[in-house]
Amino acid sequence: MTRLIPTSRRSWGVIARAGAAVSAIMLVFSVVTTFTARALPAGTAATPGQTLTPTSGNSGTSFNITFSAVNACPGDSAAGGYRWNTYMVPASVDPATLTYNSNGPIAPVGVTFTFPLFSTANAPQVNKNTAPTTGIIFGAPVFSFAALSFVGGAPAGDYKVGIACTLLGVTERFWTTRITIATNPGGGPAGFDWAVAGSTPPTTLPPTTTTVPPTTLPPTTTTVPPTTLPPTTTT
Repeated sequence: MTRLIPTSRRSWGVIARAGAAVSAIMLVFSVVTTFTARALPAGTAATPGQTLTPTSGNSGTSFNITFSAVNACPGDSAAGGYRWNTYMVPASVDPATLTYNSNGPIAPVGVTFTFPLFSTANAPQVNKNTAPTTGIIFGAPVFSFAALSFVGGAPAGDYKVGIACTLLGVTERFWTTRITIATNPGGGPAGFDWAVAGSTPPTTLPPTTTTVPPTTLPPTTTTVPPTTLPPTTTT
């Protein structure tokens, strides 16, 4: 049997470098496989979902978003690169199709009204960190639609609002609530009322003006009785 033996250090060096390159490729493959395996298929809706409290108001009404179950992303921010974001889009848009950058959600081509949700301090809620290890969404503020006054409000119609877990800007898991907006010039800073689908929207009644007719009194008749004088006696 013939054995092939390298005859120089240079040959050994070539073999060593080739082996190192193969090992590096296998390591990268292993890391990528481990990292991507934690992500859910894009567009996985979280169930049970979220709740808006209160269920109606105007553009200046403060509201909270709470969850019916553990509100966690598939991974955390520190090790997995996950973030949580917020969105408000027309009801025709599937939240699964949204992508995100540092300014918030990006809708499919042709959708013009796409915004993050804002806190009552008018701060957009974008690219927020999850809790370490657990991936739980924390730090959600009290929300309001008042900031939409800066873009002229929102057209009347149906919308989806909610929170999404994202990985490298792609939606991995999301929670959503459908709301209906009705234009109302007196409806807070952005001039509209809103209500969660299926709830009773606030009723705005016009001011009631009551006109009291003048009171006409019948003429007053005073009867003066005749004065009877005693007879006069002349002496």
